Amino acid sequence: LEFWRIDELEDILLSLDVMTPSDLAILEVKEIEKVGLKAVQRHHFKKAMAHSKYLEAIAFDRPPSPLNLWLETWRLDRLLKSLYDLGVDVKEDIIDMSDNDAKMMNMRLLEECRWKQATGQLIHVIRAFDFADNTRASTPSLTTWLESLKLEELDEPLKELGVCELVDLGDLSMRQLEALQLNRLQRKHWDM
Repeated sequence: LEFWRIDELEDILLSLDVMTPSDLAILEVKEIEKVGLKAVQRHHFKKAMAHSKYLEAIAFDRPPSPLNLWLETWRLDRLLKSLYDLGVDVKEDIIDMSDNDAKMMNMRLLEECRWKQATGQLIHVIRAFDFADNTRASTPSLTTWLESLKLEELDEPLKELGVCELVDLGDLSMRQLEALQLNRLQRKHWDM
């Protein structure tokens, strides 16, 4: 917002559940009209909207998969499609691959060297991980998760539906989810 000189609209946009730059592109016209933009702000807001649509098109605010990040770290991102074709969805699936699976990816010489080093390190980390220790990868509480998505107003309605932990969200039916009456922006953040 500061970049487009409309940072004075931050509180208003937050009240409309705008959390990321690409959220601007999802705002409905009637919501924008409620803001009551001044003439110069309207000009700046149009530029911000165009920028927002661009950010949405390139999926700027969607986090990459951990597999993708891991591959990029090792400069092996070219192998992502081959790994997906083999059924590898997360980097931990790599330890289930055979040497023949790796050969089918047609790696270049340097990629093969990096692959051996990366997979060796990954296997070491996975084997050394203490799965009984829940302090490293603890799941946030339902309330903390909702606050991180700026959806704290859903805390009580979800608890009335019997949702006590994040894992309970998987048991919600579509009808129960629709009963929460999420607007488009809230739904986008929910689906993230």
